[in-house]
This record gives sequence, C-alpha cells and structure tokens, in this order.
Amino acid sequence: MLKLNHLAMLEAMSLSRSLAETAQRLHISPSALSHQLKDLESLLDAPVYKRKTKPLLLSDKGEVIAKLAHQVLPSIRETQSLLRTTVSPTSLRIGARCHYCFDWLFACLSPLQKRYPELEIQLPQANDFEPLPKLVSQDLDIVLSSEMVSMQGLQCDALFDFEMRVLLSSHHPLASFETLNLEQLKDYAIFCFPVDWADIDLFVQMQAHGIQAKQWIKTNSTQSILQRVAASEGIACLPQWNITRFQDLGLVTSRAIDLRGGSEELKSGLWKTLYAVHRQAANTGSIVEQVKQLLSNAEPYFER
Repeated sequence: MLKLNHLAMLEAMSLSRSLAETAQRLHISPSALSHQLKDLESLLDAPVYKRKTKPLLLSDKGEVIAKLAHQVLPSIRETQSLLRTTVSPTSLRIGARCHYCFDWLFACLSPLQKRYPELEIQLPQANDFEPLPKLVSQDLDIVLSSEMVSMQGLQCDALFDFEMRVLLSSHHPLASFETLNLEQLKDYAIFCFPVDWADIDLFVQMQAHGIQAKQWIKTNSTQSILQRVAASEGIACLPQWNITRFQDLGLVTSRAIDLRGGSEELKSGLWKTLYAVHRQAANTGSIVEQVKQLLSNAEPYFER
C-alpha cells in the first residue's frame, strides 16, 4: 500500500535533477532516501526512476505516482494545517539566526498572551546560532533571520528594516564624529558573535572595501559585548534595539556607518531586513500569521 512518505518522495523526485537534491528537498539524508526508495520499489516490484541517467528521470510507474502526489498532497497539507489551527495554541517557539538579543519580543507579543491565556512563548536561545533544522523538524514554530532564507517547505516574509550601528564607549575618540566610515574602524578591536564570517555584516563590508580591522573578538553574549565596549576594550556593530538601554544610561553611544562613498543618492547607514521564516503549512489563520503581523509593527517596543 502506498504511504504518504512515498507520495512526498515521488513529488520531490519529480522536481529534482538528482537524488541528492531530492534528499535536500525532503530534509533527509541520502541513506534515508535510499531506504525509502528500496521500500517502495519492493512494494511495486518495479523501479520508480531510470538508473544511470542525468538529470534524474522517473520510470513510467514513477510518473504515475508523481502525478498522483501532485494531485493529492496539496489538499492533505491544507487539511492538516486547518486542523492544527482549530485548536487554541499552547506554545509558541521562536528561534533566531541573527544572533542578537530580542528584549522587546515579549512586550511586542503580549497581545497574543491576552488572546490565548494558556500560551507559553519560548524566545530564542542565546547560543543556538543555526535554528533552521529545528524549524524543519517542527521543534520551532518561527525563526527570525536577518538574511533571506530559501529552502523547500519554508516561507520567508520581510517584517521591517533596521539599522546596524557602531557601538562605542561614551568617551571613545570616534564619539566626536557624527557618522563613521569603514576606514575609521580599522585601528580598533571589534567584538562580534561566533558565527561564520559571511554572517558578520561589518566584516563583510570591510572585506569588500579591502579594510582589515586590528582584531576581531568573538563572544557569545550581547551583554558581554555591551559591557566590554563600555569598558573601552573595543567597539562593536549591533542593531539599534540592543544599544538603546545602555545608551540611555550614558555608558555607550552609537554612530551610523556611512557607506555612500560620497553619493548623496544612497541611503546613509548599514541597513538590514528582519525576516520571519516558517513552515509553509502554517496558513493565514494560524498563530504564525498573527505573530508576523505583531512583529511588523515592533519598532515602538525598541525604546522600552
């Protein structure tokens, strides 16, 4: 008897150029895919794809099953999604790929807790720098990302733009400037998070302009970065919402980074977009859509 995972496998195979790509679409290992193929072909007593062909080609029986999969799986997924949204949610699990603390999240999402008194909101873990596998495995409901995510089965929606600013101690020599250019930062140690260099925005910008910083110091904690910058041990580049509280205490100050290179047509500052990433099965009426709507209007909470 055909199973749902057989249909999902043939659907993915029909959209892929190789078995490796199929495994990626299904978020399973190549060995797990091989096991599923063996199970289905044993059931059919016939191959479902043509061996030794590039790109991947389905057999006649494989084509029949793939056609069935494309017909029935969308309806099954929609029904599953509707069934999930008829029950009041009891938990909302949020992850983050952008490595910044989100003190404003609880206040921003407070209307949800009023609407659903039993709802437990779990915020991003400080050291969980790659939460997407947990989103795919349904251990998270939504992931915040400062980069666009393109993965099979996931939807990525822009929430709002935010500025990355240079964080300085209040008596730092660079604090006398209204804005800073990248060249001015090269003589200082720069604190950053322990992620891939390609995910460190200031590093990417400096590399693109052929500028080397004196030293990069990776640390897990936003709080540690703020405290060490306040102690004049170095500088950092963080979103405005991380800086406001310390800045109000007079411990640090911040400056915009001017990347225009003399052009008045470009927008001043290092700007990013915050995205909400979630599984496509979450439909318009779900709590995920309510979360996205609240987060899209989060800016007033940054100052709290």
